[in-house]
Amino acid sequence: RAVKDAVARRVEATKKTTELEELFSKYDVDRDQLLSEKEVLSFAKDLGVDISPEVMKQIWKSTVDDGQRGVTFARFPLLKTKLGAEKELRRDRYRKVLREARDKVRANLRAQLDTKVGLLGHEIRKADEAVRNVERSLPPLAEQDRSAMTDAELISKSSSCRSMVEDARLVASSVLKKIDELPNGFAEKDQEDVKDLLVPDFRVLAKQMGRLELRLQRVENLCHRFKSEVEKREKSELFGARLFAVKVSRLYAARRGRSIRQLFREMDANGDGEMDSQEFSLFFLSVDREILEEASAKEQLPGEEAESSAVAATAATAKAKARPRSVMTAVDFTEDLLSRLFKSVAESGKLSEDVFCQMMRSYCKVVKDTVMTKESKVSGDNAVRQLKTDEVIEVLEGPMEEEEMKVPRIKARCLADDAQGWLTVRGNDGIAHLQDWHALFRIIRDVPLTANFERPADKVLEGLEEPVVPVAPKAEPTANSATGEAVEGVEAVEGVAVEGVDVMGSTDGDGGDGGDGDATEGDGDDLFDPESPEGPGDFEPQSEMAHYQLLQHVDSPEHEDPDEGFRRLRAGELVEVLEWPANHMESGLTRMKVVALTDKASGWITQTNADGVHFAEPHER
Repeated sequence: RAVKDAVARRVEATKKTTELEELFSKYDVDRDQLLSEKEVLSFAKDLGVDISPEVMKQIWKSTVDDGQRGVTFARFPLLKTKLGAEKELRRDRYRKVLREARDKVRANLRAQLDTKVGLLGHEIRKADEAVRNVERSLPPLAEQDRSAMTDAELISKSSSCRSMVEDARLVASSVLKKIDELPNGFAEKDQEDVKDLLVPDFRVLAKQMGRLELRLQRVENLCHRFKSEVEKREKSELFGARLFAVKVSRLYAARRGRSIRQLFREMDANGDGEMDSQEFSLFFLSVDREILEEASAKEQLPGEEAESSAVAATAATAKAKARPRSVMTAVDFTEDLLSRLFKSVAESGKLSEDVFCQMMRSYCKVVKDTVMTKESKVSGDNAVRQLKTDEVIEVLEGPMEEEEMKVPRIKARCLADDAQGWLTVRGNDGIAHLQDWHALFRIIRDVPLTANFERPADKVLEGLEEPVVPVAPKAEPTANSATGEAVEGVEAVEGVAVEGVDVMGSTDGDGGDGGDGDATEGDGDDLFDPESPEGPGDFEPQSEMAHYQLLQHVDSPEHEDPDEGFRRLRAGELVEVLEWPANHMESGLTRMKVVALTDKASGWITQTNADGVHFAEPHER
């Protein structure tokens, strides 16, 4: 192999030597085996090298031996090297000239850009100062107890901060626009150099504006929180005003012996069948003070007299009496409040009789066991049934005073069994039997809000003559930890197999949160709790309500079609009941009509599905 390599090298060397000989012979015009200066200049010209006399002298001196009249073949490779080096030197000199010219242009561009960037830095400092002014005004709002601030103070501070944030945002937007316009104003041939020169400036400016953007975002979020606080307070105020207005209206109607529809016709002064804002406000501003005082009266609840006794036992200076606790906040009606209240209940600008009757619906919760009677007169021989604590009733008539016992009585309907009769609101001892209830439910699992009582899926099932219901494979019996009994595997709900359901109340799906169904963190900021000026807080587990909280919560989500429902209520949202829960015979669901307090969206939801899983429960104060 070594011999083969040597032979190959020799052949390659011979080939290159032959090529050099041919090249040498090409320029050796006189065939004297020497290249004269003229012949060397011809060779250099073909190589693209323009040799000056000085350079020629240097090359000739290094390539021509003493006593020779030209370059021999032996020195021909050295000549090629010298000419190549000279060619590269000329290229370097040319590139240097171009580079120096470009550097001069770039230096001029850099000077112009430095001026523009310097002016832009002044604008950035102005934007930074604007953001700093907003940040200086925010600590008092962030540290103060907002619940102790009046609505006017909170609105004023929130509006002031939002105005300052908008000003700072305008300044920052102007700076960003000027940053984008930095390459403008230069010749087209210089655009590439300008963009290259601006790369480090853009990095610095991006960092500065990024920090400003983060600070602006922070103060905007804080201002949004204050704005939400104001909106929640306004909603809470209007919600309380509506409840108080309902109570005043019912007391007025009872005193005058009028039904709710007759009351509407009395309030509709022009008799056009619709109530406007002026007629609405005029009624409440002209209501007798006696009725307002009765509606504002505080009531003593069961158990407060025992608390009073404990106070009396420890207080040596005076005989303490029970401190009554108000179950409804009294409202001072003003034209502004009534105008805003009317707008909240009459979105079209007019209040129809049906909407008014819906608004006048009133509910009470039993706080002390009491007896429902057939007649308004208190008598032991006309009892309908006994109502237990925590039952909910809908007020139909009253309150009106019973002639013999001198106690306020109302005609009501039990929501548990639709039983109707008369109930005592407050006993002779002043202890309340019934407490105003706000008909609020809290969503404990995400549930769709639909336009109709019947869901689209139910209508499809009803239209089938012989519905085919797929059955999920039965799971192995599982021991119930609470009873020790075997529990059969969960089957399909409404024709759809439910996977990942645990008999203890957990699921692998998205249908529920498990446990007590509390809202997840992050959703609470958008929820509205009309009971608290601070908005939604931590929801305490609710005690089981009689008759309509029948089964323990199990995390088995309600099946729904992808297109079912125009809005999805999220866990933790509060809804007001418009029509009480009713059973849907075909599907086995308990459905109720509600209105969401966050956006006033109304429709039907499933309160309990066929498996007894609850999606909404009464919200207690």
